[in-house]
Amino acid sequence: MLDRLKRFYYLWNQYTLGEYILLMASLTLDSIIRRIPEYLMFTKNSFDKYYEGGLVVAKKGRANVMQYQKLKIELRRDSSDFLVFDQVLLEEGLSSVIKVIKEKNIQIKTIVDCGANIGLTALYLNSHFPDAKILALEPEPENYKQLLKNLSCNNPHTISAVQVGVWSKKALLEHDVNFCFAKGWAFSLREPDSSNGTIAVDTIPNILAAAHFGKVDYLKMDIEGAEFEMFRNLDSWKQVLDNIKIITIEIHEKKGSVYEIANILRANGFEFDKFGELLTAWRP
Repeated sequence: MLDRLKRFYYLWNQYTLGEYILLMASLTLDSIIRRIPEYLMFTKNSFDKYYEGGLVVAKKGRANVMQYQKLKIELRRDSSDFLVFDQVLLEEGLSSVIKVIKEKNIQIKTIVDCGANIGLTALYLNSHFPDAKILALEPEPENYKQLLKNLSCNNPHTISAVQVGVWSKKALLEHDVNFCFAKGWAFSLREPDSSNGTIAVDTIPNILAAAHFGKVDYLKMDIEGAEFEMFRNLDSWKQVLDNIKIITIEIHEKKGSVYEIANILRANGFEFDKFGELLTAWRP
């Protein structure tokens, strides 16, 4: 207590009364602001943008629901869902891939979405390929619950979902918190250090067999660094890759180089290009 009084007196003598009052007010406000959850200001900016774009958004508990084109979408506020919505639907992050498919006249009947998050990519692809059979794979439990909600809101009969991550073997892994702390946006996995893992992963062939899913025409892979696990252990799913017509991979270079994967794709008969964060490869 005595030390605090001394500090108060010391500061008091450094400023005029007006300056000291302003300083105390600033420190008090800063203390209050630091207690405000970060997502509130982030979502406020999103709602401003949606309002300007004419999107009608309604509160639903700790989530928000909106009608976007023909889709009904539910987004959790305290998460990365708004970032996903902006990237996948508003900005159409996969538009370059759709363009390649159309230009190359690639026939898409089956799609596997590895790292489906809350289901927006699967719904976006369904809007472009309404007759294609889509398998959405998402390992993170809360993301998977939200994925099911978004699918049920729209009831696309061609999309099915499985709560599983893709890996080079069947295993239980743990959340790699050192990779990224974004809520739901970047859920990365790793082998458990000591305790048992809780997140189910499996090879792509095993997952396809369990889901009674045949050949894959288009594979979308956004698996937060696990793409290097997959391509460094290509034997675990090469039989699937051999039949793929087009593949898109979001490369997370914290865990390796884009050239490593590009060279493997080239060696397996693919041509490729990079569009933003996406490496897109197709068979000539």
